[in-house]
Amino acid sequence: MDGGEQEGKLAGNVALVTGAGRGIGQAIALAFARAGADIAVHYRNSAVGAERTASDIRALGRHAETLQADIGVVAEGQRLVADTVERFGRLDILVNNAGTFDTTPLFRITEARFDAIMATDFKGPYFLAQAAARQMVAQESGVIINVASGVAKDADPGYFVGTPYAGAKAALWRASQRLAMELGPYGIRVNVIVPGFIHSKAGPLPEYVRSRFAPLAALKRTGVVEDVARVALFLASDDSRFITGQTLVVDGGIRMH
Repeated sequence: MDGGEQEGKLAGNVALVTGAGRGIGQAIALAFARAGADIAVHYRNSAVGAERTASDIRALGRHAETLQADIGVVAEGQRLVADTVERFGRLDILVNNAGTFDTTPLFRITEARFDAIMATDFKGPYFLAQAAARQMVAQESGVIINVASGVAKDADPGYFVGTPYAGAKAALWRASQRLAMELGPYGIRVNVIVPGFIHSKAGPLPEYVRSRFAPLAALKRTGVVEDVARVALFLASDDSRFITGQTLVVDGGIRMH
């Protein structure tokens, strides 16, 4: 990412990025820090990765704190927001990136697994947005970015994912549009990012996925985490100050088919 071009875009802002210990969340946290933001680095299990992200942010001269929470538990999500405000003094940007990917087919899914997926991929982000919005209303401004999935947009017959995962991400996507309507009068913007097939060192795409889907993209490649981070930075900054309730699909053009 072009650090010089983006430097200062988020100066004075505090961002909470969930699932920031690896992959897309980590890339977003670092992009925001390069743009001048201080970062609350959330993790559930990957403490080592979260601390690595925080260390890299501090090396950029920004304030970073690692905060643990299971966002599928509403009380823990509320505590996460409260801890962010306590440690940083404010909250300007929430990125709901953390989630649970699942490929369990219909006849093998259990009620417990269904509930766990919905809690992490929809209920948790929804109530995190609620808690963050309460703080943002008091500040009279804020940005919420929800990370959905391509399977929330269409059935994607070439790549199997579980129905509860698809349903949770679709719910988050549609709820984001309603949230944008409710929160707009308070100066809070809500937008959605839909990543395509994204490769990272921590979560590499299998070669069969890359070879199958790269030719289907208009840009003839699968994505990398920095592709998503650039879009998140745009949506978090004043460059998009008149954009809310929108969805940006970051997939190189695969879903035009």
